[in-house]
Amino acid sequence: MRRARVLAAIIVLLFLALASWPGAGRSPSTTMPFVCMSIPKTLGDWQGHDDPLSERQYRLLETRDVLLRTYRNQRTSEEVLACVVVAEGDRKVAHPPEVCYQGQGWTVLEMRRAGLDLGGPRPVQWMRVRLGTTEEVVLFWYRAGQQETNSVLRQHWNGLLAEWRREPIRSGLIRFSTRLKGGDGLAGERTVGRFAAEFLPVLDRAWNALP
Repeated sequence: MRRARVLAAIIVLLFLALASWPGAGRSPSTTMPFVCMSIPKTLGDWQGHDDPLSERQYRLLETRDVLLRTYRNQRTSEEVLACVVVAEGDRKVAHPPEVCYQGQGWTVLEMRRAGLDLGGPRPVQWMRVRLGTTEEVVLFWYRAGQQETNSVLRQHWNGLLAEWRREPIRSGLIRFSTRLKGGDGLAGERTVGRFAAEFLPVLDRAWNALP
């Protein structure tokens, strides 16, 4: 037990040392090109419309490189809300989605980590939430540079390591959600999967096109 406490203390001290490294915690740049600007509103059968953010929301996110857009499939009438938050030199990016949903009154019914094929393998957090009679399935994960993870702690760690090595770092949160019919979480997952197969290659190209 004593050995475990000592190890935990060493880990905390290491985090503090890395966080205090020159450049850590710097404000995200407002002059860099935006990743989200390159993502079109039309993706195959999916047509999107932007959900506006307030200035308060931008201040909370600490970045303006944000996409919040509802896409509707013109053939099947399926809808997916796509949320992407990108920050240059800022490992925080955004609050974990489960925290945001609960803060808005949603109840988290189920949450698990999974590796899903979304136009390619992705490490995601799978979450089912309810507000009143409305249920949604939510898939989300984090990105630091080229590394993706479904753990917010791992995302912070990847960002800290990049800052320690004095490497430029771009961090991101990627989240898709869709409303469920009859509480069928697997059907919602398939809807998101079909949408992600169109969306993620475009996001990856936009992400990699910037320095």
